[in-house]
Parts: sequence; structure tokens; C-alpha cells
Amino acid sequence: MLPQSVKTLQERVRKESYRQGSKAEKKSSKALMAIDGVGWDWSYMANEEDHALVADGETPT
Repeated sequence: MLPQSVKTLQERVRKESYRQGSKAEKKSSKALMAIDGVGWDWSYMANEEDHALVADGETPT
């Protein structure tokens, strides 16, 4: 059986995760982009580290 302090911590983390989850859902709806009535969902790229559109330090001349 877990000590009371561990149970309390787990419950607090669970509640905090639930609250943050609802915020994430609101943010993901803003990630949609529409051009000429056609929509693209870019939210799947939120956690990607290697983006093709990220500029590097050297600018081509």
C-alpha cells in the first residue's frame, strides 16, 4: 500500500493533467489552416523537432 503523501501527489498530478488536456484541445483547434476553402491540420507537427521550414543560421545569397 502506498503512503498517503504518494497517493495525494498522484491525485494532484492526475487532476493537473486533466486540466491541461482540456487546454491542449482548445489549442489544437487553432492549428487548423484554411486556404481557398481547403483546410490542412498542422497540429500533428507540434511535437516534431525536424521542420523543413525552419531557417538555419546561414542565409543564401
